[in-house]
Amino acid sequence: MAAFRYGYPLVEMHRSLWEWHVDTSAPTHMGAINQVHHTPRRAEPKDTYFVTPIVDAPYSRTFVDLAAGPVVLSVPPVADRYFTVQLLDMYTNSFAYVGTRARGGSLGHGRPRHHR
Repeated sequence: MAAFRYGYPLVEMHRSLWEWHVDTSAPTHMGAINQVHHTPRRAEPKDTYFVTPIVDAPYSRTFVDLAAGPVVLSVPPVADRYFTVQLLDMYTNSFAYVGTRARGGSLGHGRPRHHR
């Protein structure tokens, strides 16, 4: 059971990466890796191909390949609404975030806030 708990997140994250960025025939294919892809509508309960903790919010997502070096995430200033960008590792551990709680509405090229 411990091996399953350890390995399952990796398998699911790889499956998602494959469907979203590699398998062009998958109905959930979004396009290139390292580019943010936006859902053009709010998430609904029927959306099961990614976790949607708030089912009436729009979501954007991508996988980031760091093999060639760091990737800079630039977020434009957002003054009139709450938002968050969650950063996950391949084990689905949330290790940092950027957004309203971290920096208010003025983000620019700021550093993410790391969980402690």
